Amino acid sequence: MVCNELESTDGLELEVDFDGEYYYVVTGIETSASYVVIPNTYNGLPVKEISASAFEGDQLLEKVYIPKNIEYIGDKAFYNCPNLTTIFFEGTTKPGIVGANWNGSALSRYKGEYSL
Repeated sequence: MVCNELESTDGLELEVDFDGEYYYVVTGIETSASYVVIPNTYNGLPVKEISASAFEGDQLLEKVYIPKNIEYIGDKAFYNCPNLTTIFFEGTTKPGIVGANWNGSALSRYKGEYSL
């Protein structure tokens, strides 16, 4: 499965970075969803970051699809998501990952070319 073949999840909150070159996921999702598909692009610009605490404490999240554009995942982006079991990384290069992102999750598997 390739992220660009999946429809990105409605309700994601995205903000443009300070210099206007790319978007990044800021606060996660406005609605309840068991899976999230991060888009490759938004309004014609690539999505490159998942910010700190973006999905922290999401009780319903089970699966996340992360496109190859993502270069950075902020601290505690998926912290304390007790039902998160699967993360699919589209790319072959590991994004920069800061902090205790997966603590408090039920993460049991990932798919991609590298381990967490």
